[in-house]
Amino acid sequence: GVETLVAPRDLGLAPRSLLVPHPLPPLPQTTIMAVEFDGGVVIGADSRTTTGSYIANRVTDKLTQIHDHIFCCRSGSAADTQAIADAVTYQLGFHSIELDERPLVHTAASLFKEMCYRYREDLTAGILVAGWDKRKGGQVYSVPMGGMMVRQPFSIGGSGSSYIYGFVDATYKPGMSKEECLSFAANGKDAERGALKLGWGCLPVLLGCPASLSSLPFFKKIIFIDFNI
Repeated sequence: GVETLVAPRDLGLAPRSLLVPHPLPPLPQTTIMAVEFDGGVVIGADSRTTTGSYIANRVTDKLTQIHDHIFCCRSGSAADTQAIADAVTYQLGFHSIELDERPLVHTAASLFKEMCYRYREDLTAGILVAGWDKRKGGQVYSVPMGGMMVRQPFSIGGSGSSYIYGFVDATYKPGMSKEECLSFAANGKDAERGALKLGWGCLPVLLGCPASLSSLPFFKKIIFIDFNI
């Protein structure tokens, strides 16, 4: 028995050395952002949910209202973060009824922290909690996977946030105004878009975001919450 080897060109195929790989473009990854300013917060998120390489939903709302003046930005497993947000909303509602006043942003962040830490072996969830209360004004708390909680003047999260760490570190400055925070968040999305070579859009909610972004393809959302009341 003599083994016969068939070269690729014998089958009408190009030799392996001549084959040019065609890498897939990078998939959009979750990027969430929250910024404090004097009088409120600015929060933003992308809107794509992926299942492996399949885009299951390109208009997902990753910004969830927890109470009147408190929102969270969700990253990680969609099912996990939705379940956590629902549980915290329920608990915070009862807490507000007991106090007969609006809950503190710190309280909401603490509830997220407790749940993420208690079930840290089972959950894949990174949360940014942002809002306003009469005690401390606008606040942003980061609750990454594992259940740590830390207040920050601005925070980013999600697997796509690695593209904009350099941008936010170089651009953010303390004491930014409402307009500067809106521009900071919008430009952060543009920086991510450039890194991924993808286009995004923007949907204004409440007081909105720069109108120039509304014509871009796909869907991205920036919320401005002014709770200086």
